[in-house]
Amino acid sequence: MDKKQVRERVKSFRKTLTKEEIVEYSNILWKTLYKLEEFKKAEVIMSYMSFKNEIDTSVINKIIIDSGKKLLLPRVEEDGTMNAVVYSGKFHVSNFGIEEPIGDPYFGNIDLIIVPGLAFDQFGNRVGYGKGYYDRFFTRYPNSLKIAPAYESQIFDKINNEATDVQINGLLVKNNYMITKNY
Repeated sequence: MDKKQVRERVKSFRKTLTKEEIVEYSNILWKTLYKLEEFKKAEVIMSYMSFKNEIDTSVINKIIIDSGKKLLLPRVEEDGTMNAVVYSGKFHVSNFGIEEPIGDPYFGNIDLIIVPGLAFDQFGNRVGYGKGYYDRFFTRYPNSLKIAPAYESQIFDKINNEATDVQINGLLVKNNYMITKNY
């Protein structure tokens, strides 16, 4: 199955989910995440604003803020690069229909990056939406721990990666944290 087919399969699955199912599943994942030592030790965490039946990040973003950690969110710039921006509570809607933070780019250390994606495998390979924003961003933060929350149906046996693809370190799947690539 090529990346295009994988994307279509996962998008079709996610369209079948109700808002209640998304929130319930997401809350299970976040309970698993905030029990991890890696989360407890992290001071600067980049998350994302969920979109189109992705795992709902509203709860974990609030937990990050309430715990006194620094929350960063992604923003795609006009030149096509993606930057992290410190959460300020102010947003604009991007051309993709995603809420993006308003503020100056952050260039400091990031301890943990919560990574969105359409599909993943046990080796840390990831399929996103095909624009490469996260892969290019990851090259600037090679030492940041990268963990992706996922529905079981987003996990494939093997995803063919390309030279520009950057692997993630772990997957959060219902009641389980799976290390995919040593940190």
